[in-house]
Amino acid sequence: LPFVTLKAAGSMDGKVATRSGDSRWISSEASRRYVHRVRAAVDAVMVGSGTVGRDDPLLNVRLAGGKKFRHPLRVIVDSRLSISLRSRIVKTAADFPTLVATTRSAPPAKMTRLKKAGVEVLVVPGDPEGRVRLRPLARELGRRGVLSILLEGGPTLNASALDEKIVDRILLFLAPKIIGGKEAPGMIGGRGVLRVKDARRVEILKIRRMGPDLVVEGKPA
Repeated sequence: LPFVTLKAAGSMDGKVATRSGDSRWISSEASRRYVHRVRAAVDAVMVGSGTVGRDDPLLNVRLAGGKKFRHPLRVIVDSRLSISLRSRIVKTAADFPTLVATTRSAPPAKMTRLKKAGVEVLVVPGDPEGRVRLRPLARELGRRGVLSILLEGGPTLNASALDEKIVDRILLFLAPKIIGGKEAPGMIGGRGVLRVKDARRVEILKIRRMGPDLVVEGKPA
């Protein structure tokens, strides 16, 4: 399996967006530059279809100085191929390596259109709820020579990665802001645990400043 780093950026109260879905920008410019340096060092960047639909990211490496960087493989987890053909990910698939992981329930016609746009479509096993299983996906990426993955997903993908135990390192960027609101999403989605004693344990490795933000680095205990 590749070495997977789960990266999440949120407010001091753990929110990744407001209740309206606005998330630009929670973390500081210094933190965002650092994330681009991390991207330049990994083999793949992984997000879910929700992140693509909400933020329309490029997921490439953008750093100043004129130096050329190797762009990581862009991996989109999209169980039913809901990704828009007008998204920047699809429009730039000819320029940056792009793979969409989906399940057998995906419409064949959409697969064909994505492939014509330059996107590789990979069908992997789904879970009982029809979502892409991340461990078989990670194993297939490892078989292809992907040794490291930066997971930049939203709460749902983050929860799935932790549930399937593919996360090796955790990078949390905490901005000095309070968003509040019970409808504002947090860093980790899913059902969560019923009892505190069943919470996932994390070993803290390092805490440092990044501009005005705090960066907490840890690993699942």
